[in-house]
Amino acid sequence: MALPKDLPEDETLTIATLESPNATRKGISTLLAEVTGANGLVVSSKIDMEEGYAPTVFSAVEIASRTLGGSFKKGFQSPGSAYGEELLYVLPNVQVTDLLN
Repeated sequence: MALPKDLPEDETLTIATLESPNATRKGISTLLAEVTGANGLVVSSKIDMEEGYAPTVFSAVEIASRTLGGSFKKGFQSPGSAYGEELLYVLPNVQVTDLLN
């Protein structure tokens, strides 16, 4: 998923939960992440991951482990600004699909 770490003020990021009528995997949430650039270009990705708090728990443990290992930036950081999209790929049961617009 190619999302910029810092969005300029004239760009927007939208994340929405999709209801999939053809969902075959119980316990899976589907998210749509969409970035609209100042030039109108839209980039989007579909993210399938476990429902509920499981992704939060796994990412918190991963971030704590990285922090204890010395991989952190000083000051306030969101998980995305600190570790980027790569954090999604280390979580269990996460599948990211880039969509063509």
